[in-house]
Amino acid sequence: MARRHLVGARGHARSLLPLLDEVLAELGASVSEVSRVIVADGPGSFTGLRVAAAVAKALSRAGEVTLAVTPSLLGRAARVAPAGGGLVLSTSAALRGEVYAGWYRFGPGGSVERVRDAEASTWDQVCAGPKPDLVAGDGPDGFLESLGRLWGVPVVVREGAHADAGALLALDDQPGGTANVQSPAAWEPTYGRPAEAQAKWEREHGRALPDSPGTPG
Repeated sequence: MARRHLVGARGHARSLLPLLDEVLAELGASVSEVSRVIVADGPGSFTGLRVAAAVAKALSRAGEVTLAVTPSLLGRAARVAPAGGGLVLSTSAALRGEVYAGWYRFGPGGSVERVRDAEASTWDQVCAGPKPDLVAGDGPDGFLESLGRLWGVPVVVREGAHADAGALLALDDQPGGTANVQSPAAWEPTYGRPAEAQAKWEREHGRALPDSPGTPG
């Protein structure tokens, strides 16, 4: 397996295609040989998700390529799931003191159950969810550590919990791990929240931004 990983909040737009070229070159393959693309489809950074979606859609249009997706938090959970199976609470920072939180159960035979997919949650809302066997991800300072103490379960914080290509490929082999996109051209990632620029425009104008993601019509 060939893989590349880019760390940092910026630079993905200019780096993603060169990294793909590096992976293909290492494998001795070409874009025409790609038959399946798997994308972690959010929630997450608006710009990051748009970049990933644009590249995935372009690849799907370039040939007979199947586009498959999986929740970003499920990708994180898969990377750290207990070897014998168990329920993982996976989180990512959602700003405003909240986290995106999703619960995913991994069976000993490799199956995946989406107990509760990601949604923006407060501390009280997360605490009201089912007790997990492991907490993984990131959030406001001390958020995950406090959950670990509350439930008496292990916690994996930040870099150690991020999804990577290996985790997504592994999920593609697990029942319930990924889902094929039937209409890539119409598909949009799950942003969780609008971009800050959109939110500011809507606050100032008192209405939804026309043609923004998630806006009817």
